[in-house]
Amino acid sequence: MKRITAALLALLMLVSLASCGKRTVKVKEPKDKQVAIILTSQTQYPEDGLTAYELSKKYPDSIVIKQLGDSRELQAGDPDIVTAAREAAQDPKTGAIIFDRATQFSDKAIAEAKKINPDVITIAIEPEREHFEMEGDVDIEFITNWQAYAADIVSAAKQQGAEFFVLFSFPGHINGGLYMNAKDYLEKQCKENGLDFVYSETRDPTYSGGISAARLSVEEAMTSLLENREVSGENIALFSTDSASQSALVKLADEKGYIYVAPSFPTPYNGIGEVFTVEYPDDITDTALYLESLKSALAESRGRFSAVSFPHARTMLIAAVYSAFDMINDPALANDYYKYIANAAERALDAANDKKFTAEAPENYLKVVRCYKSSIEILK
Repeated sequence: MKRITAALLALLMLVSLASCGKRTVKVKEPKDKQVAIILTSQTQYPEDGLTAYELSKKYPDSIVIKQLGDSRELQAGDPDIVTAAREAAQDPKTGAIIFDRATQFSDKAIAEAKKINPDVITIAIEPEREHFEMEGDVDIEFITNWQAYAADIVSAAKQQGAEFFVLFSFPGHINGGLYMNAKDYLEKQCKENGLDFVYSETRDPTYSGGISAARLSVEEAMTSLLENREVSGENIALFSTDSASQSALVKLADEKGYIYVAPSFPTPYNGIGEVFTVEYPDDITDTALYLESLKSALAESRGRFSAVSFPHARTMLIAAVYSAFDMINDPALANDYYKYIANAAERALDAANDKKFTAEAPENYLKVVRCYKSSIEILK
């Protein structure tokens, strides 16, 4: 009954706020506590890195950053993220830990942090682990509404003339965690839009051979699909759940005239920019300027490209920081799951400040705020 009530309240909140314009956002920094942001490589996720350091400058007394390397190069047993979580939890000033793009081993890192300090607030953004493996320790998960993203991805592919839609991924993604339902969502959308859906298994970049092997496996898989006549012609849309493989897809589209439809996560700053080098705007929210630069860079390419225009990663990270501040400042809020999840959904709306952006607490998931704004733009 409580879960149903919470879901209804969240729905009412969405309906009432959807009609609003710009929101008045009030943020109160904690006085004696800090929020630690555990951040992966800025090269890997530039939008996240730029946002995190911008926040640390804005709230220098309230935010500390613990910088990790490229999470795609971590091997089993690598302790970096666990070590960072332990260090943060051991610091008496730490009131909350945010795992930005909660990569592999985040579940272990969160559990270790809670062992050291059971009261520390833990927030995961886009966790790669299966939700139900984390919910016992994590307080909030901010995730993308993948069902909505899948619909936009396939719609854009169709607009660009796709006849085939190829999903490159591997069991570690498809069988659990962040992308667990991606294959089903994409396949369903392809069926509804009249596209031939093809799944092709590629290498996990965290295994032997790393990123280079993963990218090579995409090229080899594409060759195999053509030789086996599972796909033909140039009207082939390429998509991968693997962030490490985006450059391989962009190069294939560029060289063969295929369609690069979208990156693995809805951000303007991954994918095309890994191959066609474009300067980031001084204001990371000026995605229109960035996309115009991408269009110029793509002028001579054979491929067809689309990109996301809304900074989802920035929005979710800011929402996580606001939520952490609120929970540190108000212990009663932090101890009431239903209230702090509803508050986190509203903080996501605050961070977006966009009436087309949605944030909801799904009825079938605990501790989750699901976020999205439809924003795929065709560039070429």
